[in-house]
Amino acid sequence: MARKGLARVSISLTTLDQGLSRSLEPRCPTPARRVDTLKHLADAGIETGVMLAPVIPVLTDPEIEAILKVAASAGAVTAGYMLLRLQFEVKDLFHDWVKVHHPLRTKRILNLIRATRQGSLYISEYGERMNGSGPYAQILKQ
Repeated sequence: MARKGLARVSISLTTLDQGLSRSLEPRCPTPARRVDTLKHLADAGIETGVMLAPVIPVLTDPEIEAILKVAASAGAVTAGYMLLRLQFEVKDLFHDWVKVHHPLRTKRILNLIRATRQGSLYISEYGERMNGSGPYAQILKQ
């Protein structure tokens, strides 16, 4: 299928920081394993991409360029992103998590999310719920 251009694989890569990765996504493959997987797939002739998801203001956004460079070096030819979405009970779980793990950054993180969601932590409109709007969202898009 890959030879005929009928299949491609994208792998999410939230962070390159193993400590942050373990804290955010326990029991998931490490960033290094995800990059290795990209490389193995690309070396096998499968078109690969990286999905920076979720982008978390203040925590993971400083890594965007580094993630893209590492993914490209591993053979990724496409990239996408999704801004953190805090719908329903997820918002409470995230709020509790960020207060425990990043207490000094909590307010800044949540305020930047609100800045992309018309003052809310979540917005359901298609086209905006994934990437947000406003100045911060435009910087991420660039």
